[in-house]
Amino acid sequence: MVRRGFQLNVGSFTSSLDCFKKVGRIKEVFQLMGFMLVSGLRPTVEIWRILIVVLCQASNVPLGFGLFGKMIDSGCLPTVGIYTSLIKGLLKARMLSEAIGVWDIMVIASVAVDRRLTALDTKLY
Repeated sequence: MVRRGFQLNVGSFTSSLDCFKKVGRIKEVFQLMGFMLVSGLRPTVEIWRILIVVLCQASNVPLGFGLFGKMIDSGCLPTVGIYTSLIKGLLKARMLSEAIGVWDIMVIASVAVDRRLTALDTKLY
């Protein structure tokens, strides 16, 4: 697209990353993310969500957990969807203390708990 003269913006990167995520092309997700960063664009909350979900789905939850910290450090506020994906991934990876820590961060940040997470509440405590 760049070779054809298209100007890429965060929206086009988000759409492309989401498409790669849906078909399980993890390598391409991170290659495109690298290109986006080199292009001087900063990830949005949606892009952070895509990256964290991709890592959790690929059973690389520790790296997803690390990205969660980087996202917060960058000034992006996680959405309930990010918390949900991360907590589910941490539970699947049997990282209970980390899942509880993310839950606690979510509660402290006053993020509204959705129905999917309400069912997990009893598994965490």
